[in-house]
Amino acid sequence: MAAPAPATGNGKEVVVVEEEEEEVTCDELEEQMEMLRQLDIGDGREEEAAPSWRREDVATTSSAAANRRVVPAFGGVAMTPGRIWAADSNAVAGPPSPPAWTPRPHHHGGMLLLRDRHARGGQVLHLGSHELQVPGSSSISGRGAAASARATTRSEGVVTMIRSCRSWKSCQLVRNAIVPWVGRRSKMQSLVTDSDRLRIVQACIQCFPPDIAKVLVDAVVENCVEIACHLNGLLFLQNCLGHMTLEEKYKFFTQVSINSVYLAKHHSGSYIVQDVLEFGHPFHLEIIAACFQTHYVDLTRQKYSSRVVEKCLKQFGVLEQYLIVCELVLDLDHFRDLVTDEVANYVISTALLACTVPIRDILANAIISLQDINQHHPHCLKIFDILSKLGYI
Repeated sequence: MAAPAPATGNGKEVVVVEEEEEEVTCDELEEQMEMLRQLDIGDGREEEAAPSWRREDVATTSSAAANRRVVPAFGGVAMTPGRIWAADSNAVAGPPSPPAWTPRPHHHGGMLLLRDRHARGGQVLHLGSHELQVPGSSSISGRGAAASARATTRSEGVVTMIRSCRSWKSCQLVRNAIVPWVGRRSKMQSLVTDSDRLRIVQACIQCFPPDIAKVLVDAVVENCVEIACHLNGLLFLQNCLGHMTLEEKYKFFTQVSINSVYLAKHHSGSYIVQDVLEFGHPFHLEIIAACFQTHYVDLTRQKYSSRVVEKCLKQFGVLEQYLIVCELVLDLDHFRDLVTDEVANYVISTALLACTVPIRDILANAIISLQDINQHHPHCLKIFDILSKLGYI
């Protein structure tokens, strides 16, 4: 009897396997996972990373509490996602169903069969996808995984393996091997210093169904403040945001908002706060506005946080803009220093452009009323140029 024809779709060949051979494939995948576990961070490496974990560029502040990380409790809190994520496909689409297994042909010209798994590592690949057409030397075999672990770019083979996972069980096996990397805060602190491991975790979040990747996403959300304080971690968070569900995004943005004063003073953390200001729900903007109150003068003087204050002036409503301007001009002696400050003068210039009458009038009159201000001072030129264009002088 002739062998059944392989499954096809849009003219692309697909590797097909018998249902009973899935167990064989998963057994081989378990062996590969053992090699993956060997990439885990050892105790010595954790101790090495610990001293450098807090070497971050955070500006000082007179209020010690403002620099303290706050850990909100989300248990029992009903999360209401904002409307900005309504177009998120992850929110409306449920987890994909496992692919249906069809009998494989015993003979097929040019078709890669599972009896050749010793040459290909026994992986179940969709050959129609160009990115998965990897050469035999990079196959997901024990030998290939060991070579990948020794290579400088050892994460490449692991990421390819993650992308090649097609069955529910294989995705779970990979996920279970990754979980120890994010299981404890100390592990996460070491993880953010290793770009290879971050790529592997990111590939799992991007490629796996939401219910399988949930444990990884939850760990990322819980530790997002620490992750955002590292450049690798910042890029990792920004890449993972598009693959989170609405509720996960809401929790993530809430974490960042509550810790916004601390993050705003950090060279990479300030960018994630600006992302929340631009894309967050109005509820998150209210949290940030409440946290920033009484800190605007301090934030305006510092390099990284001053950019966050500029973003606030552009994104906040009229009431919040009024509170910012009033706090800046409240003490004229301090305000004089802000106008001539090499960093704060950019915030004053942005406020003049972003605010409308009568808030802009309050700020402009406060600047003009200052005595002994040199309008040709290098840090004042832009401010007085804007005042001139707006007709105040």
